[in-house]
Amino acid sequence: MTDNLIESYLAACAGSQAEALTELSEEMIRQGVWTGPAGDGRLSEWRRGLRTPPPEALRYMARVAVGRVLREAELETSDDEALDAVAAALTPPPRLR
Repeated sequence: MTDNLIESYLAACAGSQAEALTELSEEMIRQGVWTGPAGDGRLSEWRRGLRTPPPEALRYMARVAVGRVLREAELETSDDEALDAVAAALTPPPRLR
């Protein structure tokens, strides 16, 4: 078990920390939340509590982490709407634009 959502997300992603950040960045850019990729410096700020990821990033990380927990418990993970609903219930609402 990991200490927090950020660590849970990184643990749930296949591959390296850099690949996990790339995946997150691509999703945030796709959603129009970010204009460019997040780097190791930003990740370090999140880990140390100096900054909080935006709600959309928290929701994405929660979705990935919950999927891993369900897979490890040998529970169904193919229902995207259910994963989205759980992630939404665990994180703040998206920012208003």
